[in-house]
Amino acid sequence: MAESSDFQIVSLLQNDGLQELRQLQNLLHLFHHRNKNQHRRSVWWRSFDNFRRECKCLLDEAGKWTAASVELSNSTWPKGAKGMKIRMAVAQKNAARKPELELKMQQRLSWWQNGLIKKWWIAFTHVLALNQFAQLGLFLIATLARISRLTGLTAALEQAADAETEALITRFATEEIHNPPGVAGDSDGEDIGEIVQRHVPRSPNKGRDLTTAPSNLGDGANIDPHENQTNEALYQEDQTPSLPGQKRKFTIPVTPSASKKKMRKTGNAIDDLFSGLL
Repeated sequence: MAESSDFQIVSLLQNDGLQELRQLQNLLHLFHHRNKNQHRRSVWWRSFDNFRRECKCLLDEAGKWTAASVELSNSTWPKGAKGMKIRMAVAQKNAARKPELELKMQQRLSWWQNGLIKKWWIAFTHVLALNQFAQLGLFLIATLARISRLTGLTAALEQAADAETEALITRFATEEIHNPPGVAGDSDGEDIGEIVQRHVPRSPNKGRDLTTAPSNLGDGANIDPHENQTNEALYQEDQTPSLPGQKRKFTIPVTPSASKKKMRKTGNAIDDLFSGLL
């Protein structure tokens, strides 16, 4: 929750902000009258109705504060000692009402800042996301933004966001950085990693380990002599003379495969009976 801030109540009431707030309230009233029958059962309508009523209450409180600030030199009041007594009584009454009205408006705007602004913003953005009623959502968001600017809520929210960001940066700067679990080494030194042994699978041929393979491929003691003969016999070059421009042919000898054994067709007892008739 954001703490309550000193909003721009005095500047809102003394300048042209109050007149603009009345105009925005009239637009909200017309919007409510025009779209109530069609959208009153929508999810976002409750948030809009709450926003409209809150703006009306704020405008009523601002109007009472302005009425309490009417100049005492009113020509309609009686003159003389009697008129002076009336003006003094009204001045004392107004002086007692104005701080109370300012406090009520401060509390109302603080309540908006701590929860209502976020709910209204989410509801109005959902209306904007609907392509069919995008113009309604745009009007609601623009009205909310303008009222927030007039009352000083925008500046208060920006200050609260800056304070939270500074607090996070300060906490991050003061925290001690520790190594995550599974990483070796001191936190002050350089992280050089950890040695991991590679898993080498064993050969299925009589359990011989693949790591015992010869490291030098040129060692003749570890090379099978029959392997070279097989490789030489695999590709035989045709020794017949060739004309210039012709390519030599290479033939691959095909070894005769072992003859397949003929499987004797086995028959059952019925086949033996009918074989004698043929």
